[in-house]
Amino acid sequence: MVAKVDSSLTLDIGQGSMPNFSPNGEQIAFSSAQEGVGICNADGSDRQIISRTGWGLQWSPDANLLAYGEGSQIYLWSVDKKIATPLLTGEAAQRYSHFYWNMAWSRDGRKIAFKGRRTGDNLDEFAVVSSDQPDQWTLLLDRPNGYVVSFSWSPNDHQILVSQGPTDAKKSLLFLLSATANKPAQPFLLPDVGGKVTGGAWSRDGKKLAFTLQFDPILVDWNGE
Repeated sequence: MVAKVDSSLTLDIGQGSMPNFSPNGEQIAFSSAQEGVGICNADGSDRQIISRTGWGLQWSPDANLLAYGEGSQIYLWSVDKKIATPLLTGEAAQRYSHFYWNMAWSRDGRKIAFKGRRTGDNLDEFAVVSSDQPDQWTLLLDRPNGYVVSFSWSPNDHQILVSQGPTDAKKSLLFLLSATANKPAQPFLLPDVGGKVTGGAWSRDGKKLAFTLQFDPILVDWNGE
């Protein structure tokens, strides 16, 4: 669905999930359990499937380049050439059995943050790979138990915002990861917003933060009416 921010008008553009706009806002990348990954115009027209077995398609800041996971490999898709090129090389190409949704491009379009399942021990990790130097990947967090895959790069590309799944904590559950080294996640505290913060994303100019909330259940008397 495409919704106008300043009105209640919505447009159904077809089946899919995890939609994200192209840099110019004219197209949308999507994943679909029945089709794979593809792109279409912002009004749903000219629907094109890129891969029947891919997942988690994400547009880079470069309007001509997208990334998606397929099996043990991350692929880069060129819009103008309509060619998919494997990204990972060397050890990294054999390191993962699959990739989770929501890979995230850095703001300069040169790196991709992702969560992958390792082939050797079936454990997960957060890592970053360079699109122009794929043999230089960086482990960010080993065994990120409890963290939700909701990467959002900081305005200067030095840190990555992640969130933690629902817990008994009463404070916000946002954390900052170093984008260049394997270091413990640091809490990103917000003022009291009336619920538990379970996900966040910076605006493109870095001046605002969008976030999701989880509220505690409320018990009320019910008289049947």
